[in-house]
Amino acid sequence: MTTKPTPTFIGVDLGHERDISFACALPPVHRVYVAGPMTGYAELNFPAFQTEAAALRAAGLFVINPAEINVDPSAGWSACMRADIAQLVTCDRIHLLPGWSRSTGATLEHHIARALGLVVTLAEGAEATVQEARQ
Repeated sequence: MTTKPTPTFIGVDLGHERDISFACALPPVHRVYVAGPMTGYAELNFPAFQTEAAALRAAGLFVINPAEINVDPSAGWSACMRADIAQLVTCDRIHLLPGWSRSTGATLEHHIARALGLVVTLAEGAEATVQEARQ
């Protein structure tokens, strides 16, 4: 019988207040939600979401990607956030893209994720905290 190895990540586990800025195994995760900025970005930043989701899927994770939930660019912010948050709460981890801390939607998603005890990881280049982004 073979077992699937636990994927390793480079990032910071903000949900558990420990620095894991080196490659290490994290707790098993069944669903990962990708969060980041969309409003004001070309193509709503969908290419960045798609690239990160593909990398996470290649690592064997089940990914919830808001760029796949909200494919209609004319949908309003509130409608998109309602659909996204409904998916976020079904996840075990939130994975933050660069610029997340300057996004109203992504900071809301981060707040919900932390309140629910989700593991928080960062994509390469993503800021660790809102305060870091303001410095």
